Amino acid sequence: MFARRLNHNIRLFYAYRLTKFAVFHVSVLVLFYQWRGLSFMQVMLLQTVYYIGKVLSEAPTGAVADRYGRRLSLILASLVHGIAYLTIFLGHTFWVFAAGEALAGVGMSLASGADSALAYDSLLAEGRELEYRAVEGRAYGLRLLGYAAFAPIGSWLASMNLALPYLVSAAFMFASGLIAAAMVEPPRVMDDESGSYLGEMARSARLILRHRTVLWLTLFSALMFVATRIGFWTFQPFMAQAGLGVAFFGLAFAAYSVFGAWVSSQSDRVERRLGQRWTLILLPACVIVSFLGMSRWITVTGLSFIFLQEISMGLYDPVLLSYTNQYVPSSIRATTLSFQSLAGNLAFAALSPFLGLFVDTLGLAQALRWFALIVALMAAALLAKRPVSALAEASETA
Repeated sequence: MFARRLNHNIRLFYAYRLTKFAVFHVSVLVLFYQWRGLSFMQVMLLQTVYYIGKVLSEAPTGAVADRYGRRLSLILASLVHGIAYLTIFLGHTFWVFAAGEALAGVGMSLASGADSALAYDSLLAEGRELEYRAVEGRAYGLRLLGYAAFAPIGSWLASMNLALPYLVSAAFMFASGLIAAAMVEPPRVMDDESGSYLGEMARSARLILRHRTVLWLTLFSALMFVATRIGFWTFQPFMAQAGLGVAFFGLAFAAYSVFGAWVSSQSDRVERRLGQRWTLILLPACVIVSFLGMSRWITVTGLSFIFLQEISMGLYDPVLLSYTNQYVPSSIRATTLSFQSLAGNLAFAALSPFLGLFVDTLGLAQALRWFALIVALMAAALLAKRPVSALAEASETA
């Protein structure tokens, strides 16, 4: 009976991912804030607030999931995230918006790591942990399909009132909390070192810093997070300069997300076909070629290069998480995955205030070339130091 309920967790995990990332406002976010009187630089500062909120809460919320339960953490994540979007919906000043973005960061952190840890431990309890990469890939694909379905609806809602997408997003956040409440907390191995809340955070930090493979995966994951987020924040300026009408922004986001969802659903097959080495090379290579292509052709035709970024978006989370989970004990799994997420959030929080300024100063095309060069240099340095034997073993057993 309990095993059947654990299997039910996986279906609920898919539903949770779909509703928790029902961000109807994603394709009109910049337009909404400008409609409410903010400059583009202020919009990017709000993203800094969001990522700082994530950074400051990432490890503590991961420890909450490990100490008090992943199910509770997911319920709280949905509640906080829903309140965040309601705050933004009602807001009219920078500081109210900042409060909403900070809450959204906390809401995302409460789910970050906890949902993956719950899914992995549910499979582990049934001896099905080798299925995790495929499960994570399908879940990430559903997240991207959610973007595809919800972005055009958000654009349609925005045509009536630019604030409406935030209200509907808030409703879906609360719905995801009900889905989390229906989940069952899977059994966890609380080893001899399991201790206090702060102690589990310290253990996770030590594991990352002392375990060469986990540290490398954390750094590489951070690089891919920053690279793909830079790409995301250039989508709207690129579409505008390419001459795409605002009414079609949502449809463009939908097309990218559908493709990314398909790639994510194939992540297990792609990794097995290419192998660990070429999969890791492919992840930054797609972003680099995309940036270079976009910088050369700022036209409607050039929009096709964004599909390359979706290959990286669809692959890197399922693949890198499947590797990391091989080295992390159940008792601190959510905390460790949260620390891994923290690294990328911290890097982007530091860079995001300069993103708009960089594009404004150099122009979009030149900025994209510099982004491509920076990603290429960082990826080359990390790939040259990858712990080959350990990662190969993780790839075979994932």
